[in-house]
Amino acid sequence: MDRKKDMILRNGYNVYPREIEEVRVAHPSVSSVAVFGVAQELHCQEIMAVVALGPGTDVDTQTLSEFAKEKLAAYE
Repeated sequence: MDRKKDMILRNGYNVYPREIEEVRVAHPSVSSVAVFGVAQELHCQEIMAVVALGPGTDVDTQTLSEFAKEKLAAYE
């Protein structure tokens, strides 16, 4: 399957899910990622990511967020 939209409009910025997925899946504990937009009143859309970890790995959301912050813009 492919995603319904290839762009998320968040707070006036164009965010491309594929870019976020590529950064997230680069973490050694992550097996696969799906990123999509969810309707939200304040920002128009909010970014949601579903992450599947590799077998035998364990990582918390804070660690994944810090890993991604180094490589993504603040609005991503």
